[in-house]
Amino acid sequence: MIKLFYRLPNGKCFAHVSRSGTTTLAAHALKEFYPTKNREWKREKLLNGQRAPQAYLTENWASKLPKGCLVMVRNPIDRLQSMIARNSYPNELVEFAIGASTGEATTDRDTSRRYSILKHQHLAPLHCIAEEDSHFVRFPDFKDACNYLGLNYEPEVHLNAQRGTVKELEYSHQDKLRNSMSMTIWESLNNN
Repeated sequence: MIKLFYRLPNGKCFAHVSRSGTTTLAAHALKEFYPTKNREWKREKLLNGQRAPQAYLTENWASKLPKGCLVMVRNPIDRLQSMIARNSYPNELVEFAIGASTGEATTDRDTSRRYSILKHQHLAPLHCIAEEDSHFVRFPDFKDACNYLGLNYEPEVHLNAQRGTVKELEYSHQDKLRNSMSMTIWESLNNN
């Protein structure tokens, strides 16, 4: 699967893992390495409302994340519930994303046309994003993540709080995620 990540000037990088701190890490990166872009982002945010700071970073797309790329790990069920609440994705899109990411999925042409690479990045379980040689940090440990990335951690820089009402994920989706490598990664970080 194709993966999205952000490479920093110090050689470190972090994966785009939606609803798992990407916005907060991007804001720290802008402040640390890109003062002009940071000012642009803040000005745009003031004038036009919320705009993600990662929009000011260069996107890197690859078939594999670089070795040691930081990946923030959130409980996969909580992450998907949060994503659905934030973006109101219809169930057929979520079902297709989970099916395609955990085995096989069938859909109609209308759904596949609405399904973009970015939607897949948003909805795909963690095991479709991360690599075995990734550097995993448990969400929301931004201090550890910033330290690894060589960023000055500032606790007040915590963005993209939950919007929308979080509803329990359908049992069939929960079951697929419970039995996925994503849950294994999450649980391994909780046991350390």
